[in-house]
Amino acid sequence: MNPRRSFLFLLTLIGAPFSALAQSSDTPQAQTNLFVNLLMTLLPIVLIGGFIWWLLKSVVAKSQRRTDDYIAKQVQHMERTERFLERIANAMEKKDAGDQK
Repeated sequence: MNPRRSFLFLLTLIGAPFSALAQSSDTPQAQTNLFVNLLMTLLPIVLIGGFIWWLLKSVVAKSQRRTDDYIAKQVQHMERTERFLERIANAMEKKDAGDQK
């Protein structure tokens, strides 16, 4: 999902209950329910927290993939370097063995 669309969706979810309350303020005051008050208080906090968690989760997953790729390339590089050093060591041993004869 596009981050801009996600943000707009989040704003709509947060703003919808407030617009419903604003429309009902023209009518005579009714007894407010404790559950509705708690929901109106906690819902935006939960939604914003969920959105931030989702955003951070996707960023961490993306950086984890990059890290795994980097580690795989590093292992390949170390294996190539080890092979080159092994060839150099074998050549040096052959040279030393040839000089001693």
